Amino acid sequence: MPNETIECPHCLVRVSVNWETVEIGSRIAGYVGYIGWCVVHAQCPACYKRIIRLEHWEEGRKLGPGLRDTVVGEEFLAYPRRRNRPEIQSESLPATLKDDYLEACDVLELSPKASAVLSRRVLQGVLREQGYASKNLYKQIQAVLDEESENALPTAMKGTIDYVRRFGNFSAHPDARPITEETTLQVIDIEEGEAEWCLQIIEELFMHYYVEPERRTRRLQAAQERLAELES
Repeated sequence: MPNETIECPHCLVRVSVNWETVEIGSRIAGYVGYIGWCVVHAQCPACYKRIIRLEHWEEGRKLGPGLRDTVVGEEFLAYPRRRNRPEIQSESLPATLKDDYLEACDVLELSPKASAVLSRRVLQGVLREQGYASKNLYKQIQAVLDEESENALPTAMKGTIDYVRRFGNFSAHPDARPITEETTLQVIDIEEGEAEWCLQIIEELFMHYYVEPERRTRRLQAAQERLAELES
Protein backbone atom coordinates (compact mmCIF):
# COMPACT_ATOMS: atom_id res chain seq x y z
CA MET A 1 0.00 0.00 0.00
CA PRO A 2 1.23 3.58 -0.63
CA ASN A 3 2.54 5.85 2.10
CA GLU A 4 -0.09 7.69 4.12
CA THR A 5 0.18 10.64 6.48
CA ILE A 6 -1.59 9.87 9.76
CA GLU A 7 -1.59 10.86 13.41
CA CYS A 8 0.15 8.04 15.25
CA PRO A 9 -2.27 6.60 17.86
CA HIS A 10 0.70 6.01 20.20
CA CYS A 11 2.59 9.32 20.19
CA LEU A 12 0.01 11.56 18.40
CA VAL A 13 2.69 12.87 16.02
CA ARG A 14 1.72 13.31 12.36
CA VAL A 15 3.94 10.97 10.36
CA SER A 16 4.12 9.28 6.98
CA VAL A 17 3.82 5.51 7.30
CA ASN A 18 4.21 2.71 4.79
CA TRP A 19 1.38 0.21 5.32
CA GLU A 20 2.01 -3.49 4.76
CA THR A 21 -0.86 -5.91 4.18
CA VAL A 22 -1.27 -9.53 5.24
CA GLU A 23 -4.26 -11.29 3.65
CA ILE A 24 -6.41 -13.67 5.67
CA GLY A 25 -8.32 -16.20 3.57
CA SER A 26 -8.25 -16.83 -0.18
CA ARG A 27 -8.47 -14.80 -3.36
CA ILE A 28 -11.49 -14.91 -5.66
CA ALA A 29 -11.07 -15.96 -9.27
CA GLY A 30 -11.35 -13.05 -11.73
CA TYR A 31 -10.12 -10.42 -9.31
CA VAL A 32 -6.77 -8.76 -8.83
CA GLY A 33 -6.39 -7.95 -5.20
CA TYR A 34 -8.36 -9.56 -2.42
CA ILE A 35 -11.84 -9.87 -0.93
CA GLY A 36 -11.95 -10.66 2.78
CA TRP A 37 -10.16 -9.68 5.96
CA CYS A 38 -6.64 -8.25 5.99
CA VAL A 39 -4.17 -7.23 8.66
CA VAL A 40 -2.70 -3.84 7.74
CA HIS A 41 0.29 -2.74 9.79
CA ALA A 42 3.03 -0.11 9.87
CA GLN A 43 5.74 1.21 12.16
CA CYS A 44 5.65 4.80 13.37
CA PRO A 45 8.91 6.53 12.37
CA ALA A 46 8.61 8.87 15.37
CA CYS A 47 8.08 6.47 18.30
CA TYR A 48 8.93 3.21 16.45
CA LYS A 49 5.82 1.49 17.76
CA ARG A 50 3.73 -0.80 15.57
CA ILE A 51 0.24 0.25 14.41
CA ILE A 52 -2.13 -2.57 13.41
CA ARG A 53 -5.53 -2.27 11.69
CA LEU A 54 -8.02 -4.90 10.60
CA GLU A 55 -9.79 -4.20 7.30
CA HIS A 56 -12.64 -6.01 5.55
CA TRP A 57 -12.18 -5.65 1.80
CA GLU A 58 -15.59 -6.02 0.20
CA GLU A 59 -14.56 -5.64 -3.43
CA GLY A 60 -11.26 -6.31 -5.18
CA ARG A 61 -9.98 -4.87 -8.45
CA LYS A 62 -11.71 -6.87 -11.15
CA LEU A 63 -9.83 -8.04 -14.26
CA GLY A 64 -10.76 -6.61 -17.66
CA PRO A 65 -12.54 -3.39 -18.66
CA GLY A 66 -13.87 -1.15 -15.92
CA LEU A 67 -11.26 -1.87 -13.26
CA ARG A 68 -12.48 -1.08 -9.77
CA ASP A 69 -10.34 -0.16 -6.79
CA THR A 70 -10.58 -2.16 -3.61
CA VAL A 71 -13.44 -1.03 -1.38
CA VAL A 72 -12.91 -1.22 2.38
CA GLY A 73 -16.25 -2.04 3.98
CA GLU A 74 -15.15 -2.14 7.61
CA GLU A 75 -11.96 -1.29 9.45
CA PHE A 76 -10.84 -0.70 13.02
CA LEU A 77 -7.71 -0.15 15.04
CA ALA A 78 -6.55 -3.42 16.60
CA TYR A 79 -3.35 -2.14 18.23
CA PRO A 80 -2.94 -0.03 20.23
CA ARG A 81 -6.28 -0.91 21.78
CA ARG A 82 -7.02 2.73 22.51
CA ARG A 83 -5.74 5.87 20.86
CA ASN A 84 -3.35 7.65 23.19
CA ARG A 85 -5.09 10.37 25.16
CA PRO A 86 -4.01 12.96 27.73
CA GLU A 87 -3.03 11.33 31.02
CA ILE A 88 -5.42 12.30 33.82
CA GLN A 89 -3.66 12.33 37.18
CA SER A 90 -5.89 13.48 40.02
CA GLU A 91 -6.36 12.22 43.56
CA SER A 92 -9.78 13.87 43.83
CA LEU A 93 -11.21 12.37 40.62
CA PRO A 94 -13.70 9.64 41.68
CA ALA A 95 -12.55 6.18 40.61
CA THR A 96 -15.94 5.34 39.07
CA LEU A 97 -15.76 8.34 36.74
CA LYS A 98 -12.18 7.59 35.71
CA ASP A 99 -13.01 3.90 35.10
CA ASP A 100 -16.00 4.78 32.90
CA TYR A 101 -13.88 7.33 31.03
CA LEU A 102 -11.14 4.76 30.34
CA GLU A 103 -13.73 2.24 29.16
CA ALA A 104 -15.19 4.87 26.81
CA CYS A 105 -11.68 5.32 25.40
CA ASP A 106 -11.25 1.54 25.03
CA VAL A 107 -14.39 1.02 22.96
CA LEU A 108 -14.14 4.19 20.85
CA GLU A 109 -12.64 2.43 17.81
CA LEU A 110 -14.91 -0.62 18.07
CA SER A 111 -18.19 1.15 18.84
CA PRO A 112 -18.40 4.96 18.84
CA LYS A 113 -22.06 4.68 19.94
CA ALA A 114 -21.10 2.68 23.05
CA SER A 115 -18.29 5.13 23.78
CA ALA A 116 -20.72 8.06 23.57
CA VAL A 117 -23.09 6.29 25.99
CA LEU A 118 -20.33 5.94 28.58
CA SER A 119 -19.19 9.51 27.99
CA ARG A 120 -22.67 10.87 28.68
CA ARG A 121 -22.70 8.85 31.89
CA VAL A 122 -19.33 10.30 32.92
CA LEU A 123 -20.47 13.82 32.04
CA GLN A 124 -23.58 13.44 34.15
CA GLY A 125 -21.45 12.15 37.05
CA VAL A 126 -18.97 15.03 36.81
CA LEU A 127 -21.72 17.64 36.83
CA ARG A 128 -23.43 15.99 39.79
CA GLU A 129 -20.10 16.05 41.65
CA GLN A 130 -19.96 19.80 41.03
CA GLY A 131 -23.39 20.41 42.53
CA TYR A 132 -25.61 20.29 39.44
CA ALA A 133 -27.98 17.79 40.98
CA SER A 134 -30.70 17.41 38.35
CA LYS A 135 -31.25 13.85 37.11
CA ASN A 136 -31.76 15.25 33.62
CA LEU A 137 -28.48 15.80 31.73
CA TYR A 138 -30.09 18.42 29.49
CA LYS A 139 -31.07 20.46 32.57
CA GLN A 140 -27.66 19.91 34.17
CA ILE A 141 -25.95 21.36 31.11
CA GLN A 142 -28.37 24.28 31.06
CA ALA A 143 -27.54 24.99 34.71
CA VAL A 144 -23.83 25.01 33.82
CA LEU A 145 -24.49 27.46 30.98
CA ASP A 146 -26.52 29.73 33.28
CA GLU A 147 -23.90 29.71 36.06
CA GLU A 148 -22.28 33.11 36.53
CA SER A 149 -20.49 32.68 39.86
CA GLU A 150 -16.71 32.59 40.31
CA ASN A 151 -16.92 28.82 39.86
CA ALA A 152 -18.53 29.09 36.43
CA LEU A 153 -16.88 27.46 33.45
CA PRO A 154 -14.96 29.70 31.02
CA THR A 155 -17.02 30.82 28.05
CA ALA A 156 -15.14 28.58 25.61
CA MET A 157 -15.78 25.51 27.76
CA LYS A 158 -19.45 26.38 28.03
CA GLY A 159 -19.62 26.28 24.26
CA THR A 160 -18.06 22.82 24.10
CA ILE A 161 -20.23 21.27 26.80
CA ASP A 162 -23.35 22.67 25.13
CA TYR A 163 -22.39 20.65 22.03
CA VAL A 164 -23.30 17.41 23.86
CA ARG A 165 -26.97 18.37 23.75
CA ARG A 166 -26.90 18.13 19.96
CA PHE A 167 -26.25 14.40 20.04
CA GLY A 168 -29.29 12.57 18.76
CA ASN A 169 -31.12 15.89 18.22
CA PHE A 170 -31.62 16.31 21.96
CA SER A 171 -31.45 20.06 21.54
CA ALA A 172 -34.40 19.89 19.16
CA HIS A 173 -36.46 17.56 21.36
CA PRO A 174 -35.33 18.00 24.97
CA ASP A 175 -38.74 17.31 26.45
CA ALA A 176 -39.61 14.38 24.21
CA ARG A 177 -36.27 12.62 24.79
CA PRO A 178 -34.81 13.89 28.09
CA ILE A 179 -31.41 12.46 29.07
CA THR A 180 -32.11 11.28 32.61
CA GLU A 181 -30.40 8.72 34.85
CA GLU A 182 -32.66 6.11 33.30
CA THR A 183 -32.02 7.12 29.68
CA THR A 184 -28.35 8.16 29.81
CA LEU A 185 -27.25 4.63 28.88
CA GLN A 186 -29.57 4.39 25.87
CA VAL A 187 -27.70 4.00 22.59
CA ILE A 188 -28.49 6.79 20.12
CA ASP A 189 -27.27 7.58 16.63
CA ILE A 190 -24.35 9.97 16.49
CA GLU A 191 -22.47 11.69 13.71
CA GLU A 192 -18.90 10.79 12.78
CA GLY A 193 -16.43 12.27 15.25
CA GLU A 194 -18.98 13.06 17.96
CA ALA A 195 -17.90 10.22 20.29
CA GLU A 196 -14.28 11.40 20.26
CA TRP A 197 -15.38 15.00 20.69
CA CYS A 198 -17.36 13.96 23.77
CA LEU A 199 -14.19 12.40 25.24
CA GLN A 200 -12.34 15.65 24.64
CA ILE A 201 -15.06 17.56 26.48
CA ILE A 202 -14.75 15.20 29.44
CA GLU A 203 -10.98 15.63 29.47
CA GLU A 204 -11.40 19.41 29.57
CA LEU A 205 -13.81 19.08 32.51
CA PHE A 206 -11.46 16.71 34.34
CA MET A 207 -8.67 19.26 33.94
CA HIS A 208 -10.85 22.18 35.03
CA TYR A 209 -12.59 20.59 38.02
CA TYR A 210 -9.93 18.19 39.33
CA VAL A 211 -6.42 18.45 37.88
CA GLU A 212 -5.90 22.23 37.78
CA PRO A 213 -7.26 22.90 41.31
CA GLU A 214 -4.87 20.28 42.68
CA ARG A 215 -1.97 21.86 40.80
CA ARG A 216 -2.86 25.30 42.17
CA THR A 217 -3.05 23.90 45.69
CA ARG A 218 0.36 22.25 45.37
CA ARG A 219 1.90 25.44 43.96
CA LEU A 220 0.41 27.47 46.82
CA GLN A 221 1.69 25.01 49.41
CA ALA A 222 5.16 25.09 47.85
CA ALA A 223 5.14 28.90 47.88
CA GLN A 224 4.04 28.98 51.51
CA GLU A 225 6.74 26.50 52.51
CA ARG A 226 9.35 28.54 50.64
CA LEU A 227 8.16 31.74 52.34
CA ALA A 228 8.33 30.05 55.74
CA GLU A 229 11.92 29.00 55.05
CA LEU A 230 12.91 32.55 54.10
CA GLU A 231 11.30 33.98 57.23
CA SER A 232 12.84 31.46 59.60
